[in-house]
Amino acid sequence: MRWRRPRLKRKKPRGRAPPSQCAIVVRDQADVKAGRIDAWIAAPEIADGSASPMHYELVKLHVHGAAATHLAALVDPLLVSGVPTYLWWLGTPPFGSNELRDALQIADALVVDTARFTRPYHSFLALAGMSAHVHKRLGVADLQWARLDPWRETIAQFFAPVARRAFLSGINEIGIDYAGEGRGNRIPSSILIGWIASALGWKLKRAAGGMGGVVSAQYEAERWRTVEVAFRSVPKAGLVEGEIGAVRIIGTSGGITFKVSIARAPER
Repeated sequence: MRWRRPRLKRKKPRGRAPPSQCAIVVRDQADVKAGRIDAWIAAPEIADGSASPMHYELVKLHVHGAAATHLAALVDPLLVSGVPTYLWWLGTPPFGSNELRDALQIADALVVDTARFTRPYHSFLALAGMSAHVHKRLGVADLQWARLDPWRETIAQFFAPVARRAFLSGINEIGIDYAGEGRGNRIPSSILIGWIASALGWKLKRAAGGMGGVVSAQYEAERWRTVEVAFRSVPKAGLVEGEIGAVRIIGTSGGITFKVSIARAPER
């Protein structure tokens, strides 16, 4: 896990990002009562070609044994007050544990990558329910969500022109192809559909999974209109499990039928 806080060592020229302070904590055998803490600190230099290069502080703590259950007390004295603190938890956070709740007390945001969760389906549900047990100002960032930017931007670009805005209320089918068959591999597809449904005010009515990674769902849109959604597992070279390979949106509005097909590395 890593804590990050911006920290300026010298006056920042315009257009240049400030260096940062980074605390890296390595947990080792947290279930062992006896333990110790090994610490390293360094101030690496950022070579930017200027006469007065910038530096950042790098603090590494290797925590052995029971001390790993009180990470906030170890890290808090190292942090700079008055600026945001980001807790980047590598792998799957131990949702529901005192260790995670303790660490989040000194964090302004939790950064995770749901693509690296060991039990994606259950871990994602735990992440969604975590908000009931943390302070109200805590932000959550998912690197998986950031990877969906190209898909979201491409979909939004199609509906951006004024002449196509009415198409948003005419969508009746959405299909998504993804790599892999496990239900954890459907998380990126679910996030993308969740974004569309949230933006357009759709409500999930029912969903069912089938053989071969097929999932069908039904949403209720405005005026009780039904939108059918389907995921399917489609092998595609170059994609890791869970990655989206294609998105199809079909609908009718004002007597005009439209279809949007977006594919990653389509065959020509």
